[in-house]
Amino acid sequence: MPADTFAWLHLTDLHCGLKGQGWLWPTLRQPFLADLALLHAHCGPWDAVLFTGDLVQSGQSAQFQGLQEQVLGPLWEQLTRLGSGNAVLVAVPGNHDLFRPNAAEDNPAIDALLDPDQFPRIAAKFWDQPDGSYRRVINRAFAAWRDWWDGTPQRPAGISTGALPGDLALTLTKGERRIGLMGLNTAFLQLGAGDYQGKLVWDPRQAQALCPDGIDRWHADHDLCLLLTHQGPDWLTPEARALGDSEIPLPGALRCISSGTCTRRGWSRSAAVPTRRRCACARAVRSSAWSTSESRPGCNAPTATAPARSALPQPGRNFGCGRGSRPTRPAPGA
Repeated sequence: MPADTFAWLHLTDLHCGLKGQGWLWPTLRQPFLADLALLHAHCGPWDAVLFTGDLVQSGQSAQFQGLQEQVLGPLWEQLTRLGSGNAVLVAVPGNHDLFRPNAAEDNPAIDALLDPDQFPRIAAKFWDQPDGSYRRVINRAFAAWRDWWDGTPQRPAGISTGALPGDLALTLTKGERRIGLMGLNTAFLQLGAGDYQGKLVWDPRQAQALCPDGIDRWHADHDLCLLLTHQGPDWLTPEARALGDSEIPLPGALRCISSGTCTRRGWSRSAAVPTRRRCACARAVRSSAWSTSESRPGCNAPTATAPARSALPQPGRNFGCGRGSRPTRPAPGA
């Protein structure tokens, strides 16, 4: 691979610890690793593994331990065999990576945060008081995530942390190129059950904490910038979407990568894997200058700019691939 090409493997929504997964995952592990070998032959080696949330099912320490031992360990053993053992892991949390607070607890901060419609009323205190009661609730909810993330050996050095657990910024180098990775926690308000679509938020202060000199200078200091989140913009309030459009990803500056919940505004979506398999969605992408090449297992939809599809020789598994200015989502039902 040319020295100025940066390649990554995108995983999302593994839900390690899901009930019944104990016997499902062993039946899929070897096919998953075999698929990675095919992907790697097609577009490797990879410089990073980007995991966009819901690594585990309910934010418990034992689930993160199982993730590390049963998934990430074998995954990096396979990457090492394939020649990508030096790939770094960059992960942001999803709503299943938090441990839900006890709604029965006599805690006004929990009561307020469990009702996302109340967040505008408390937003100023939430963001301006990092040691306040609201932020303590969030820090406790993501305590197991933080413990795992601080200790995983696949985490790269030099990560800057931000206002919330899971907020991060990192610079990777490839040859003379500088790649900027930013991750924002968009799941912190999804503290209970129910439909949160259109009720979540992100805030420019999350990016500001990661880029004290300004996101414009952070972007100018890199040749390629990637923004990682779990939820896509459909899950944000209209006000939060407007803030994101104007204050967080500068127009044309950041390539946004989210989980399969993302459906519009150019945010990328992972190809779906049959839910009976209980496996993370996966795809591989490489970027050189301003072009992107993408490969996805189980997806027959090419990118908008590349009507042709390449198939690798494995029965029943097609790998759509194309080249364009940015990744595009698969066709409905893909």
